[in-house]
Formats: sequence, structure tokens, C-alpha cells
Amino acid sequence: MLLLAVALLAQAPRLDIRETSFGSRRVGIIAQTLTVSSAGHVAYITRAPGGEAVVLDGVLGKVYPSIPRSRLSEAGLTRSLVFSPDGQRLAYVAALAGTGPELLMSLVVDGVEGPRFARIPIGALSFSRDSRRVAYLADVERKSVAVTDSTVSMPYDQINVRAPEFTADGHVLYSARRDGRSVLVRDGREVITADYVGDPVFSATGERMAVVVNRNDAWSVIVDGAEGPPYAHLGNNLVFSRDGRRFLYRAADSLDFVVVDRAPQPGWGGIEENSYDFSPDGQHVAFVAHSEGQERWVLDGRPQAAYDWVSSAPIFDSDGGLAYVAEREGKRLVVSAEQEGRAFDDIVTFPVLSGNGRRMLYVGKRGTRQVLVADGVSAEFDQVQNAFFTPGSERLVVVARRGPRWRAFIDADSSPPFAEPVGPFAESKDGEHLAFEASRGRKRVIVADGVESRLFDDVTDLSYTANGHLVYAAKRLGKYRLYEDGADSPPYDEIISPVVEREPDVLEFVARRAGADVRVGVRLRK
Repeated sequence: MLLLAVALLAQAPRLDIRETSFGSRRVGIIAQTLTVSSAGHVAYITRAPGGEAVVLDGVLGKVYPSIPRSRLSEAGLTRSLVFSPDGQRLAYVAALAGTGPELLMSLVVDGVEGPRFARIPIGALSFSRDSRRVAYLADVERKSVAVTDSTVSMPYDQINVRAPEFTADGHVLYSARRDGRSVLVRDGREVITADYVGDPVFSATGERMAVVVNRNDAWSVIVDGAEGPPYAHLGNNLVFSRDGRRFLYRAADSLDFVVVDRAPQPGWGGIEENSYDFSPDGQHVAFVAHSEGQERWVLDGRPQAAYDWVSSAPIFDSDGGLAYVAEREGKRLVVSAEQEGRAFDDIVTFPVLSGNGRRMLYVGKRGTRQVLVADGVSAEFDQVQNAFFTPGSERLVVVARRGPRWRAFIDADSSPPFAEPVGPFAESKDGEHLAFEASRGRKRVIVADGVESRLFDDVTDLSYTANGHLVYAAKRLGKYRLYEDGADSPPYDEIISPVVEREPDVLEFVARRAGADVRVGVRLRK
């Protein structure tokens, strides 16, 4: 037995650890300002003689009278320190001098101050997708301007965005109002003027754009610069297909109808807002129509069965058929490819499809019991906490209980019982391995391919590396470590950033030890 243990230890991967310390945090650090970039840089605001400053990777920046920040609200906290998408650049608003009407502000990017303004709203900035450029809003003499890099737009009465956004191809686009008219501004130039101009909508690839305009009480949609016909009303949603090739919206004159690729379709008494969409392959169009007090789905212009109510989010299977929830005489059922399932008191979990669209599950309720229906087969439980298909192997995973104890049911296998629901889950890229978190009393364990780990006080960042190694951060005996296939890192007081895989089997995170912030690089060696 001892020889076997020694052999297993010899085969265990070893971790090559490299640390970069940013030093101890300064005494005057301001609460809730600590920010870690995607590249592992650490920044926070601190009090300093004469005002406030930003500390980046342990280095104190220029001291300003103040670094403005927002208050915590129900919407969350708007960060004062904003890192670029690549995590390498840092921007923030600094108050330069004075108070009240004399206060001047500047956007500081990479330590360089930009133009000065009366006010720059917190959170009103964005970086381009390649992180090379920055755009933001500012106030000038009761007007609003947009600043792209160091170029200031003309003043507007109102700019209708929280922050200017860069398109996929690097343009800055926003709608605004000036002298009672709405305009669409592209790279500082007004390209559309109307009574009303909506916010631009882009295809997933960012290559196509649509915008709603109103002229003389007539509504139309401009797609790729070409304006469509006017209508009395338009819906709220402009929809591109997933590949960006097709376009869809709702319009109305005397009846509601959808416009597909600029062609109006036959009208209906009413169309449910936000129900219209393309199938994932872009070949089919579906929406919910109202008629004579009933609702029905319409697929490619063909009406399906009418019900008292139907769910308004289309779920397309691999053949282009629809799955949805319907209600008839107070009972609810799932309809799939126009075939009705069993009637329930309620549908607890709406239909969920596997990645290939060939498998489906949902959870119904009958009395006090919940019924999982997967691939047409039913199983009763006291409660179903979670049910899904794994993205790799498309295994069926169900977290449920019969009686007081919870189990994870993975296809035909079930885990040992637990006092609380288990999860989250992680699956290896090849679909061969599955792991999840669970509780044993006040402790946490990892269950990987049916085998339980030791007990921990806390577990986070459960995942598999690109090469299939199980990784997680866990707290034990008051310290956090990174665990990977039986090997573990040195101890840390706290892990303050997600564990990120920079390249296959090369991990990085930011931790804290003895008051110092440390960037930790981990390379798995065999």
C-alpha cells in the first residue's frame, strides 16, 4: 500500500509557481474601489496628502483633489476605475481643481490627462474592442459632448447613450438631440436627421446596423443605410439572424405584421412584442399572434394550434420545429413540433434543449410533486433544483431530491446524498470528465467523476483546463490554495480575482498574502 501511494505521488503533476508582488496596500485605500483587470493588474483609489490618487500595481499615481466615484445603489456600483478589454490600460475621471461651479474634470488614460470639462459622468466611457481607443461623454455649458480619443464633438442638448460605444469595425455611433431634432452621429458626423432617431442595433458580427426613425408621425427602419417604407407603428425590437444575413421587425397599420428582409408579411390581429425571432440557422421565422381572445404560434406564416396562453420565447429544435409552453383550461403543457405533452398544474422549468437541438427536458408540477420530463421519459421528485444537458457530452444532469437529501443524477448514475443542492458543475472539453461542488455539513467538497475530495472551508473557480486537468481554488485551515489534479499552490490569505487560463495549462490569478497583492502565474508540469 505504501509503495502504491508513493507511485501515485510521483505521477501527480507539479505546479511551477511564479509570483509578482505589488507590495502592501496603502493605509488610505478607499473601500469598494479595488479593481483587478483581466490581465491581472490591480488598481485602487487611496487617500494621499493633498487629495486622492490611483495606485496601479503598487505604484502611486498623481495626486488630485479627488477621484470622483458613484454611490452604491440598487443597480450596483459603477466602477470609477475602468480597464480596457485586454486588461492593459486604465482610465478614470479626476477632479483637477476648485469646487462647485469651478470644478474641472479630466479623463486620465494611462496616466495622461485629456481635455478639461465642467463634468464627466462616472461610467460614461468605453474602450474600443481592440483596447486602442477610448470614447466618453462630458458636459460643456449645459450641453453634452462626446469625446473620441481627444476629438470633441459639437455640443448637443442630449446624447441618448450612457456611454459612446465603438462598433466592431471601430466607428463611434450614438443618437442625440439638438434644436428639437434627433440625429444619428457617426464618428462626429451627423448621418441621419429626423423627428426621432432610436439607438442603433447591430448584428452579432457587428457588420450590419439598423435604426428606427420617425418623420411626420410615420415610422420606418433604416438598415445598412437603406430606409424601408413608413408605417403607423413599429415594435420595440429589431432582430438580426444569428449570422447577420437576415433582418426582422414588427410593424402595424390596421393589423400587426412582421417585416422580413424588407418584405411585409400577412397581418394578424396582434403580435406579441419581443416574441418574433429567427431560428438559430436563420431559415425560419416565428412569432406569437393574438386572435379572438386566444394565442398561437405562427411558424413561417403557418398558424399552429390556439391556446388560452402560450409562452413568448421561441425554442427551435434541430429540425426547425417549435417547443413552447401552452395553457388550456387552467392546465399547462409543453408543445413540441406540434405534439402536446402531458398536462400539469404548472410548468416549473420551461423546455431546455441540448446543444444539438435533439434532446429536450422540462419540469412540470402536479400537486406537491415535480416531474422531470427528459426525452419523453418522466421521473417524479419532491423537488428539482436544476436540470441541464452538459455542453460537451450532452449528458443529462439533474439535481433533485426524494425526501430530505439531494443527489446529482447524471444520466443513469446518481451521486451520494447531500444535505443541500449540489453545484456548480464543470465539464472537461472532451466531455469525458464531470465535477461539481457539494456540501458536507459546513464544509465543501469537490466530486469529480464520482470521487470526493478532502473537506474544504470554501471552494471557488471550479473548471477544467484545455488539456483536461481539474482546477479549483479552495480554503483550508484558514488559507487559500489553487488545486490542480492533486497538486496545490503555496497558501494565500485571499484570492481576489478569477483563475484564468492564459494558454493551455498556464493559469493566472491575483491573491493576497500578508497584506500584499500578488500576481500568481501557474504552469502545470508533468
